[in-house]
Amino acid sequence: MKSFLRLVTVTALTAASLAATLTACGADGPENAGAGVAAVVSSTPPAPTPAASGSAPGAAGGHLGVWANDSGSLRLELRADGTFTEDYNGKKAAYEGRYTVEGGVLGLRAGSGASADGTVSADAIRISGESLKRQG
Repeated sequence: MKSFLRLVTVTALTAASLAATLTACGADGPENAGAGVAAVVSSTPPAPTPAASGSAPGAAGGHLGVWANDSGSLRLELRADGTFTEDYNGKKAAYEGRYTVEGGVLGLRAGSGASADGTVSADAIRISGESLKRQG
């Protein structure tokens, strides 16, 4: 039992250390540390969120448009040509690049090399610990 608890403790500490390291390494400057696309580097995509009735993500462009969090500090625009722009904390076009939507999983790949994976449904995008809602 002691070895099991020791293994669980070591695993938890290793995971926390790795998460902190990846977050710190992902940002492209101190003003963006832990923020936006660069904040999330994931080897395991999140489970897809089922789409609400209506337009399914990826079908007929249901994911296209402008999405933002409640505070307005994170704004994401997904365009029909497969490109995106992310504004973060007042910085316009903090990240730009290409995106994919497959089976409810949204993948962002910025030109800087930063990447993030999240989920998209008819009413929300969940990415980098944020919940974004469709705007206007």
